Amino acid sequence: MPDTTTLLIGTTKGLFLLTQEGGGWRQSGPHCDLWPINHATGDPETGRIWAAGGSDWHGAGIWRSDGTDWTLAKLTQGQADAWILAEPEVAAQLGMKPPPPAPMGDRFSAL
Repeated sequence: MPDTTTLLIGTTKGLFLLTQEGGGWRQSGPHCDLWPINHATGDPETGRIWAAGGSDWHGAGIWRSDGTDWTLAKLTQGQADAWILAEPEVAAQLGMKPPPPAPMGDRFSAL
């Protein structure tokens, strides 16, 4: 397998990946449902990527991917969660469901 280089770029609009292929670069993203991402790291042996971030609106969380799908481990509730709980009828019309309780409540908003 040829050596590849992947840059993990955290932005206020999600995580982007730039992968060197041959003489050029391939871009993918945004990943992490457009959450602000402050930190990202990857394991070159397994291909697993972790990204951490959040905001007052989203709450804080850690995203994980094994290459295709992304899974969120939400640590705190955000303003969006409070809005969904306060306006369940409107949220339901928008296809939004009440979130499960986050393990750290609303103690902080980003990682």
